[in-house]
Amino acid sequence: HFPDNQTGIVQTYVVSLVVTNREGCVDSVSQSIVINSRPVANFGLDANACGPAVIYPSDSSSGLSLNYNWAVAPTSGVVVSGSNSSTPQFSFSSPTQDSIVYSIFLQLTDANGCIDTFRRSISIYPKPLAGFTPSNVDSCGPLMVHFANVSQSKLTGQTRATMQFDWTFGNGQASNDSTPVVTFTN
Repeated sequence: HFPDNQTGIVQTYVVSLVVTNREGCVDSVSQSIVINSRPVANFGLDANACGPAVIYPSDSSSGLSLNYNWAVAPTSGVVVSGSNSSTPQFSFSSPTQDSIVYSIFLQLTDANGCIDTFRRSISIYPKPLAGFTPSNVDSCGPLMVHFANVSQSKLTGQTRATMQFDWTFGNGQASNDSTPVVTFTN
């Protein structure tokens, strides 16, 4: 059994056989066994994203004359472009209720037929749905407006209490309250 070779250098092993018969006659033969260096498949990927999302894995593979084959599982809701290039694009739809963990696979084959594979996972989360209703949208100033926050989380078990809010009101004021009250003046 010869060791796996991902050194980037061709490894040559000389195998020799010496045969001796009962009469003491000897013959020998040697032959070289060449173990080509296997490519090294590797890529970077963010651990999570909010759907819909388009991601571009950053290939950091090594080897010579590489053929790429990218895949994803599960495949539902995913479009892969450039699956045979070093720069693929994965387009994920938005999950409806919970996050979905996808496995991104890369299989490399070099000119010698040597293969390496690599896998990373990414979690795609549904975006929250932002929404609010102002108590009043038209009046003479000063106008005090109560903002009812009707935003929704699409993640199972999350409520508005677990969400963060960043309001800006167009008048220089800002708030992080869930349901702010703002006075607008002329």
